[in-house]
Amino acid sequence: MQNVAQPLAFFGPDFTDTATAGFTGFEQMGPNRWRLSLREGVEFHNGEPWNAQAAKYTIDALGSNVNYQPYSQVGDSHAEVVDEFTVDFVCNEPCPVLPRFSQYHLFVAPEHHKTTPQEERNASGQVIGWGPYEWVGWNRGSDIKLTAYEGYVQPEPVNFMTQAPTIKDVTYIWRAEEIVRSAMIQAGEADLAWAMAIDQAEPINNSENGKTVKAVSGEVYTLNVDTIWHPELRKLKVRQALAHAVDCEGLALALFGPDSRCSSGPNGIPGTLGVTEENAKPIYTYDPERARQLLQEANYDPSNVIDYWTREGRYAKDVELSESLITFWQEVGLNVELNVVENSVWNDRHLTGPAVAYDAALKAEATSAEAAQAVHESSPPPPCSCSPGLINFAPGGEYFDFGRQINFYMNCSSNRSKNCNAEWHELGQRADAASGEERERLLQEAYEVFTTNLLNIPLMEIISIWGVNKNLEFVNMPGGRRILVNTMTWTGQ
Repeated sequence: MQNVAQPLAFFGPDFTDTATAGFTGFEQMGPNRWRLSLREGVEFHNGEPWNAQAAKYTIDALGSNVNYQPYSQVGDSHAEVVDEFTVDFVCNEPCPVLPRFSQYHLFVAPEHHKTTPQEERNASGQVIGWGPYEWVGWNRGSDIKLTAYEGYVQPEPVNFMTQAPTIKDVTYIWRAEEIVRSAMIQAGEADLAWAMAIDQAEPINNSENGKTVKAVSGEVYTLNVDTIWHPELRKLKVRQALAHAVDCEGLALALFGPDSRCSSGPNGIPGTLGVTEENAKPIYTYDPERARQLLQEANYDPSNVIDYWTREGRYAKDVELSESLITFWQEVGLNVELNVVENSVWNDRHLTGPAVAYDAALKAEATSAEAAQAVHESSPPPPCSCSPGLINFAPGGEYFDFGRQINFYMNCSSNRSKNCNAEWHELGQRADAASGEERERLLQEAYEVFTTNLLNIPLMEIISIWGVNKNLEFVNMPGGRRILVNTMTWTGQ
């Protein structure tokens, strides 16, 4: 959707934050305040004007509702209009890296959004922004189509990230099996395919139509762990047993080759702020006997089934990895049930977290410690209303800053978090509010808390490739996920 509706800035292949076409720049005015300068002459795809009031609508909406995922990245926030094309983005807490952390604040046409019922927007999928592409339609179960926006305002001087598109029409289709995606690139039936393991590189590169580009992601296969509601996963020793039971080094070599490293935490790859060569080393290494001993010490009850949730085709080798994990756990006596499900079912578990109960307690004037206790006394919230168990995913590495993972996964105000501890929450907030050397120090401190307590169970770095049409010029974005079609061009035709 970031081809259609865009945020304040993108983190580009030059590893800098670049203002998108709707902005001429941004400046930090204080610890909690950023001034955004809007580009004149920009219109939303439906003709609505782009101005400070329009920008304020998105900032206010996303900064006031814990159920919106961008809320976890910036927290309580609002906008103040300075003049017609200037708006201040005001955070309740210090936000020193707002341009990076607001990448999911996608600015949408306010009148369309306000007047179109949520059910209608969900059914159509339509988003109206001012990005280089506009929405054509969604054929459920088949494809999504976009077309180049003729009214797109290309910033001058021309920038790689914000250039006008040269490719007119775009069709997105979904194929869960990576071998199918690979075959489509080889046969010339698709022009770009993501998240394939390195073993698909040779057949693609030897084909008539394909080439590969290595994904630069910093992503580590990770299991998010319900430490709030599940009676066994609450126990640190059970989480340690889950980690010790897995031969991560052997799995990494078998699935992703010798370049894949096992890690101590999510995005635990040196180069991410807060992660070093030393603290990235795995803490809980393969030791099945130790795993059995820990289960005994924890009074582990195998009748409390642990549900494991994954999708097929979201990441390279996701199902193969999951099946292997189940085997390792069975060998030490852990009762874990594998569920390979469609995205909506997975997402219900992914977004079952402490935010609703924590926010309600704070609004009732509880302290942070009292609100955290209220979370642990609560029941899991809808739509799942169940323990999320273990959730297989790979946290995005596109920020190259561990503060992203703190915001999402060590934060009582986040629905993605599966833990809520007042002291850890406060440490994370201090780390995210800091800058410079203090930020790096606090992020490392938070990383140690996160990893030693196994708030996520880390596995190995994902080594994957994009399959690309030989005549398509494609540059991988930091984080390995974002597809900005306006940055692509056809060559050799």
